Amino acid sequence: MSRYLSIRLSSREEKFLENIARQHELEKSDGSLSLGRALKKILAEKLEKVASGSPEFDAGRTQQLLEQINVMVPQLIFKTTFTNQALAASMEQSALKSVRQEALEQTVKTCGQLQSEKYAHIFVGHDGKNMKTLPIEEEDNQWK
Repeated sequence: MSRYLSIRLSSREEKFLENIARQHELEKSDGSLSLGRALKKILAEKLEKVASGSPEFDAGRTQQLLEQINVMVPQLIFKTTFTNQALAASMEQSALKSVRQEALEQTVKTCGQLQSEKYAHIFVGHDGKNMKTLPIEEEDNQWK
């Protein structure tokens, strides 16, 4: 069963549908762009995604995960380098300070540009080395 539908479009929505119609060459018989066909195209694509069960792409969630990875990579490199060098060095305090400084310098050389990244989707803190961290409230911490 077919049904007619009347909708009111903002100028932004109208321009969006015009772009879809232009991209897919959706025209009326008189050659003008068909906003109705553009809207049907969008609905058909959405219905196809729903029917196929393909998950929606969540750009915000993807950005959040990317930002978390960017913050954690320097932490992992620092801690790995520090541990490896600490095991190789004597355990005297002066040696540990030297190993720590060398590990920090190596981390800066490896991924120092990540320091200047700005994050909009996550809360970022800083540790004693002024490296970015992803802190969590203790009651939300699952790593016990």
